[in-house]
Amino acid sequence: PLKPWHRECFALAGLGAHLLRADEPVRCATVASNSLVSHHVDSPTRFCRPVFDAMRFAVPRDPAAPEKLFLARRGFLRALRNADAVEARLAQRGFAVAAPETLSVADQIRLVSRARIIVGQTGAALANIAFAAPGTRVLEIMPTIRPDRWIRSTAAIFGHVWHVLLCS
Repeated sequence: PLKPWHRECFALAGLGAHLLRADEPVRCATVASNSLVSHHVDSPTRFCRPVFDAMRFAVPRDPAAPEKLFLARRGFLRALRNADAVEARLAQRGFAVAAPETLSVADQIRLVSRARIIVGQTGAALANIAFAAPGTRVLEIMPTIRPDRWIRSTAAIFGHVWHVLLCS
């Protein structure tokens, strides 16, 4: 079954009315789908852009949203060991700190609607850069033991300026 956030994504993309629940196997003549990934998570597809844009345009920009944003990643396996120090340092520099997993999809879109700089650790929270305006600067904090390239590729698809900080 779809989770509430799945349904919210479909609704924001204008597809909510087209969802049908199948309680048993079905046969389809045609299936259309879209995914952020092409062949592998490291290879996002440019065809996801219209879907993210439709969702972004469905949610009004929040004039009170921060221009400098740190997307925290607490309680996850790959969370920063010095998260408190990083958050404190960024807060001193005017960054708002947010945990996207605690917000609805619409609230996540509103959160990044005015961001000019987004900082975050490699992971799903950074997928929110797809809702930011083109030209947003993205600083990805990436562990050297798990190099990744999907955020860099996603930033390119959405017209952002991507930077990386490698850490152990």
